[in-house]
Amino acid sequence: MTPEERQALIDQYMTKPEDVSPEVWARGEESQRRMREKRERGEVLTSWSKDNTPIGLNDNFEPFPLTRKTRDDNPRDAGEQEQ
Repeated sequence: MTPEERQALIDQYMTKPEDVSPEVWARGEESQRRMREKRERGEVLTSWSKDNTPIGLNDNFEPFPLTRKTRDDNPRDAGEQEQ
């Protein structure tokens, strides 16, 4: 990949400051600064899911929660016998 091709991809997929509000851009810059500082100190960065309820989309592309039993709820998967 040439430097020009690389720059074209960066320009295509990176968010530009003029495309978002100054407050949102500043929040993103602050977050990146904090992560950079943590890496420099040798801390391990962790992530978490902010949305823990919807797990899929229905036919209308609306999120829906889990309604069937999970693998943990199935006694056969837990090594128990069904009667």
